[in-house]
Amino acid sequence: MIPMEYPRPQFYRERYQMLDGLWQYSLPEGERGQIRVPYVYQSAASGIGKPLPGGRITYERDFEVPAHWQGQRVLLHFGAVDYRASVYVNGRHVISHEGGQTPFTADITPCLKKGPQRLRVEVSDEQFSDRIPRGKQSWTGRGSGIFYTPSTGIWQSVWLECAPAAALTLLRYTPDAERGQLRVEIAVSEACPLPCRVDLTASLAGQDCAHVAVTLCEPRGDALLDLGHGKAILGGHFDRSFLWSPEHPTLFDLEARLTVDGQVQDRVQSYFGLRRVECREGRIYLNGRECPQRLILDQGYWPEGLMTPPEVDAFRVDIEAAKQMGFNGCRKHEKAEDPRFLHWADRLGYLVWGSMSSFYRFDETAASRHMADWAEILRRDYNHPCVVCWDMLNESWGVPDIREDKRQQAYADSLYALAHALDGTRPAISNDGWEQTRTDVCALHSYRHGGPQDQAQRAYFRRVLASLDALDRSGLLEEKRAFAQGYAYRGQPVVLSEYGGMSLPGIDGWGYNTAADPEEFLRDYEDLIRVITESGLFCGFCYTQLTDVEQEQNGLLTADRRFKLPPERLRAILDKYPLRTE
Repeated sequence: MIPMEYPRPQFYRERYQMLDGLWQYSLPEGERGQIRVPYVYQSAASGIGKPLPGGRITYERDFEVPAHWQGQRVLLHFGAVDYRASVYVNGRHVISHEGGQTPFTADITPCLKKGPQRLRVEVSDEQFSDRIPRGKQSWTGRGSGIFYTPSTGIWQSVWLECAPAAALTLLRYTPDAERGQLRVEIAVSEACPLPCRVDLTASLAGQDCAHVAVTLCEPRGDALLDLGHGKAILGGHFDRSFLWSPEHPTLFDLEARLTVDGQVQDRVQSYFGLRRVECREGRIYLNGRECPQRLILDQGYWPEGLMTPPEVDAFRVDIEAAKQMGFNGCRKHEKAEDPRFLHWADRLGYLVWGSMSSFYRFDETAASRHMADWAEILRRDYNHPCVVCWDMLNESWGVPDIREDKRQQAYADSLYALAHALDGTRPAISNDGWEQTRTDVCALHSYRHGGPQDQAQRAYFRRVLASLDALDRSGLLEEKRAFAQGYAYRGQPVVLSEYGGMSLPGIDGWGYNTAADPEEFLRDYEDLIRVITESGLFCGFCYTQLTDVEQEQNGLLTADRRFKLPPERLRAILDKYPLRTE
């Protein structure tokens, strides 16, 4: 069983050591103290919780390498550090990294000495720049409007791992749901003697169901696991119950063993799901069946930890709360979430539209940074069956002139092409909200549907949902057009990927509309769901939003994850008005 704390649950080795906890920190201004990792300086959970002057912070701590790791490589992993990091072990530089949402690893074996080891991480962050991918982090230093408190420093886990010189370095899964097969791309370390052998064994509920062995004569290769012939538990045939879906989130365990000259050198535990996502005939399909997208917008923020949850189990809590309210997935918003969130989504059967932080001013440097981060996220999250769509840009953020600017249009197109080049198994959206270019899903945003006290606006909203053309020309897409100039609708599935945002009274913040009391909220929520689902225009929607975040008080949950309304009543409304399938 892979421990829930383990930061990379699809590539697990037994020998590891978490480095989360109390570190020392220092600022160039002379301030020193203790900080709790992986919480950023600006968060209360770090023990500090105030603005960071200057945008620079240095972390230090001692650690010891377990004696039984002797003779093996020691790898130092960082889940994410915002924004630039330079890492030193015992005074020797081991790695530098740029990108606030992507992981990085250093082999620190040559730097180790007897006794305690000293680790130092120097971080710099362009706190007020709109030319780095920052997502919902405010560039004014404090949260305001739809933007939140900025984050600087280590915000995902840090850990050590013991690995042999001859080691597995990649397991990449491409399922064939129709045939019950899994193609596995494999890579081994440069130090691994060749030829070598890799054994892959898949199991379900503790019973082995498929095995394949492949001999690698080069550092990379592939293998095909045929689960359709796993007679021990599949009964000689492969039926739909073994496919991953929100209703049946079947996951197979996988063990990979690397052998050289008959000796096992490395062993990695993993898992996978078999499923197929496709867009055709104006609908989104999962495993050949229509899959209505009943999503909720998820910012991934917590009151004390900002982008970091109070504990790993908080990911499960959020997903289970959303499912209790009737949603079958989320659109992650402006954040590449911790892989442990995706692990819970895999286990619980929860669809995820994967996202990444936007930048806000278009130029060559900003676009290059953003694309580099996206390429890494596409690689990092490729194996997760819960991820069913890539959401590349949001509401023309970073490409404000995309409606007419050919260069910005080309950038959006290049992100779409990047997604399909690195991952041909999922749909991708070039610019979610409006002014779309190449896209597999026509994803639209509108909060101009009127609230409980504005029934005339609601009636207008209902009328313009008669067709995409009517909605496009109505001005209800925040006065934007659905597609940029030179692009047009080509029959893609249409999803209302942001709407709602209603608040209850008595809050110290804001929402897009406000209900007088919970009963009025529920009546208006039901009316809005009915309007959307009965229009026949949409095959999915995404309600804003899961939780309150700072001054944005329009969640269905409070910031500390308490239901504002009975979840069973919200679920009953969604069940009463299912999205039409044809």
